[in-house]
Amino acid sequence: MPKHLVWVLALSAALGTVGIAQALNTQTVQVTVSPHKKLPKRGTGKSVKAKLTLSTRDAADPAAQPTAGRSVNIDFDKDLRLFTKGLKRCNPSSISSATTEAAIQKCGKAKVSVGRTVPYGSGTPHNAAVVRTPVGDIPAVITVFNGTLSNGRPTVLVHTVNSISGTTLLVAKLVKGPAGYRESLLVVTPPVAGNLASIIDFTITVKKSFKYKGDPHGFVQATCKDRKIKSQARATFADGSTATGTFVQSCTGKA
Repeated sequence: MPKHLVWVLALSAALGTVGIAQALNTQTVQVTVSPHKKLPKRGTGKSVKAKLTLSTRDAADPAAQPTAGRSVNIDFDKDLRLFTKGLKRCNPSSISSATTEAAIQKCGKAKVSVGRTVPYGSGTPHNAAVVRTPVGDIPAVITVFNGTLSNGRPTVLVHTVNSISGTTLLVAKLVKGPAGYRESLLVVTPPVAGNLASIIDFTITVKKSFKYKGDPHGFVQATCKDRKIKSQARATFADGSTATGTFVQSCTGKA
């Protein structure tokens, strides 16, 4: 049975005649790197660990369900870059319906998410997401892999698993960033339960060190040219509305 139909049937049965009002959403983002001190001022940068946190809320009532999302662009500062040459790649078709354990077994060498996986509601969330529905929040766990190239550009695979619909794989494409940003990850989110549900929180931590042509590199590489590393999230929702959030992390550079 298609995943979206699983969502629709499960939620429709629980909802009965409950209606869902459209909301004016807010979008927040945080991208923090570690270490953030004594980063190089020049070159391709130093391998760092990067944590991304996204949150979407109904501006009028943070406890309510926000309008379902359609896509989000995560824009990265010119001091950040994703470097994937020489890193193993995972074919999305090979893990599109796999469990977390099977996906790691298949594409473990391409795995870039690090640290524990702690779903929302089980402590401090880590590598996890939460889907808000009118009948309650549904936690999901996330594993991130370096994906195969798409039109010559890198992709990032966001493998999610929840107790209602099982596995959903999001393919984030690396595209050119807007003015002031180097790159942007474009994530298109499929309609969740026919827009009966909304992804409200999302957090991942990524790091991968490897060698390319004998030189050390990292999946995320950072420099610090102007004492700040900025990020931005530009979200588009099912009703056509948009919301933008920004974040700035201070950093120090060395020659």
